[in-house]
Amino acid sequence: MFAKLSPDGRMAAYVVKNNIYVENLADGMVRALTTDGTDDVINGTSDWVNGRSSGSATASAGAPTAASSPSGNSTPTACPCSR
Repeated sequence: MFAKLSPDGRMAAYVVKNNIYVENLADGMVRALTTDGTDDVINGTSDWVNGRSSGSATASAGAPTAASSPSGNSTPTACPCSR
């Protein structure tokens, strides 16, 4: 699994089963930012990127928040990944 840390190092964001999650590293609380991920809806990763049009396969814009959720989900949930 690939995780991206927030600039302040307090949060980590990652993708599981095509959904984006953010985890508070201090208390372990996980929040699903998207819940509509399927084989056809791929959140948080590139399905295909033209190497000439992108300098990077990842983006960073500070700590993710529920306000940035495309699905509007702001309820903390258990991470579906194995620990």
